[in-house]
Amino acid sequence: MNDDFKATHRHYKGGLYREIGRGKIEADQTPAVIYANEFGEVWVRPAAEFDGPAPDGVSRRFIPLLTNDTFDQAAARFTARAHEAAHWKHNYPGATYGSRIKQAIVVLRQAIEEVEKHL
Repeated sequence: MNDDFKATHRHYKGGLYREIGRGKIEADQTPAVIYANEFGEVWVRPAAEFDGPAPDGVSRRFIPLLTNDTFDQAAARFTARAHEAAHWKHNYPGATYGSRIKQAIVVLRQAIEEVEKHL
């Protein structure tokens, strides 16, 4: 196994793969995905199959994985808004701070939606 391997997708049967790139199959110009497994084997599959459903017709054949960067960015946005709301409440106890909390909730909802796109 390659220690530097960073998976971008999980196959519906459980294997981990990294998308290397996209291209076309020369013979008929069919869009294709080039991907590799953790052992360095490289595969090419028509994009419609790669992005499409698994044979069960329910799940995706290759499920995109949530990257740490995507999650960290969403979490950082939420944390910043939540800290801002807490600071406002602490420093201005008589003031209305509901809008700050609402902003934090909106950012949290956006973060959740961003995470759900990758499930």
